[in-house]
Amino acid sequence: MSPGRELAAAAALTAAGAGGMLAALAQVWARVSLDLPAPLEDAVVELEGSRLAGTAQALAWAGLAAVAALLATRGRWRRLVGGAAAALGAGAAAAVLAAAGEGPMLAAALEDHPTGRLDAVAAAPLWPWLAFAGALLLVAAGLATLLRGGAWPAMGSRYDHPGASGRTGPAGAAEAADDPARLWDALDHGVDPTRKPENLEQ
Repeated sequence: MSPGRELAAAAALTAAGAGGMLAALAQVWARVSLDLPAPLEDAVVELEGSRLAGTAQALAWAGLAAVAALLATRGRWRRLVGGAAAALGAGAAAAVLAAAGEGPMLAAALEDHPTGRLDAVAAAPLWPWLAFAGALLLVAAGLATLLRGGAWPAMGSRYDHPGASGRTGPAGAAEAADDPARLWDALDHGVDPTRKPENLEQ
């Protein structure tokens, strides 16, 4: 796989991991039934993943921001972004696991009804597992970027003008004559692309 495709794959995995977490955290993870003292009626509290694992949600948003940073940086800075993304994913995974148990669900429900007693917990385990999988994707993408991102190209580097590599002289003019895009860039830098290199050196 070429470096450019590796960069695209890492960005896609990072976005998929963070986006998948946010989607899973927006779902109802559990419905907790509570017995309340008379004359209050019994209550059913619906708990979304974002309430149970608020830390994971914040880390997922940071993971989405890492996609832009991954594309905008290069070299050691991109590797640092990769390390940060891996750390975000690991933290989110830990937060999801800590929130997926019956204890945290009951505690969250009792925040709404402190006098209630647990009757039943109907959990939807699919969503916590999907959030956990998204966190692992973020870890994998971050580690790949940390290990290999230093060699990936910068976004838009394939469109650099001749002056970006110092080729604004005869060589730059010769290249511009063969490439319409470079022709306009050469004109912007005061180079006449219609003149031959030997004429420019006179």
